[in-house]
Amino acid sequence: IDEAFTKGKNGGALSAMAQFSSEDDSFLYGHADLYFTTASLSNIRGDIGLSGIGVWWKDDEVTFSGDKSVLHTANIGYFTDKFSIAAGRQEFDLVLAPHYYQAAYGELKISPDIRILGAYIKSMALPDYDAGVVYRDYREVSDDGAFALDANIKSGDIGVNPYFYFIPDVAMWFGGKFEFDKLKKDSGFAVTGQLALSAEDDDGAEDDGFFVELQGDVRLNSNLNFFGGFALAGSDGLGSIGTTGKQWHKTGAGGRANTMNPFWDGGCQIFVAEAMTLYAGAEFAVDKLWAGAMLGVTDADGETYSEIDLRAEYAITKSFRAEAALVIGKFGDDTVWDDTAENDTASGDYESQTRLAAGVRYIF
Repeated sequence: IDEAFTKGKNGGALSAMAQFSSEDDSFLYGHADLYFTTASLSNIRGDIGLSGIGVWWKDDEVTFSGDKSVLHTANIGYFTDKFSIAAGRQEFDLVLAPHYYQAAYGELKISPDIRILGAYIKSMALPDYDAGVVYRDYREVSDDGAFALDANIKSGDIGVNPYFYFIPDVAMWFGGKFEFDKLKKDSGFAVTGQLALSAEDDDGAEDDGFFVELQGDVRLNSNLNFFGGFALAGSDGLGSIGTTGKQWHKTGAGGRANTMNPFWDGGCQIFVAEAMTLYAGAEFAVDKLWAGAMLGVTDADGETYSEIDLRAEYAITKSFRAEAALVIGKFGDDTVWDDTAENDTASGDYESQTRLAAGVRYIF
């Protein structure tokens, strides 16, 4: 038992972020994240992690209210190569919502290319460090929690990720992600398609939702990659998925771009009713530098939203990283993350603005 703790792993990150906005959405804050994972004892392992932000300065209109901290990870589980079960607070890589969850789950690994995960989720949090994400503590998904079933199936260059979520008295979500990936280190292409639908409860406040996206990537050499895509929301938008579930792409902006929303920042309001979106961009990487640029335009109900996003990351050392972003356009999150409210609410007010953000991060 002692060795399970003395041979465990620990680490974390210390970060500082500044954002300056033309619309009174400026701030300066520090972020700290720490974690510890025990070594395995008869396949039993425990994890614990906590993070917090200290707001040094902010405009009155900034959505997060002040200093916050959260114990985002605290779980114990049984883990093998074929099957795992765990309960407590932990992070899931689910298609619609990659947050931290207070949940119990089981995962079956039928083969290296087939994985099925089932979970009961009670609450979720979003305590990550990111220029475009508001820090959020745990909050209940619903009075009765939520049930999720998520599968990953891969065969050669083809990958399929179907999913199903059931939130009692709220909605059922279902859909999937499809990938045809021929990308290599110095060449190739990939096609990614996504479909998400929500069947809302008859007594709920949302209408049934629909969303489809198709993206293509082309890599010319080891340093340069181009991408572009098309997205379409249903006549009633994305339903409850638009306020609860969102996911992050594995590529773009150093791994921080949004999958259900491919934009690197606000996202041009691609989830509002009848939104039609076109976007394109490029990424460049050489030595310690990554840089990316993207442009998107959304037409929704006679309104036009746009976003120009320029980002860069530079590895000063192996552990010390600097990053910057310039975002221009009429854009913004569909949801106001209001910790004082029982539910997140749509802001409905998307002003043209310019954001300049810069930060440093030390990972250990």
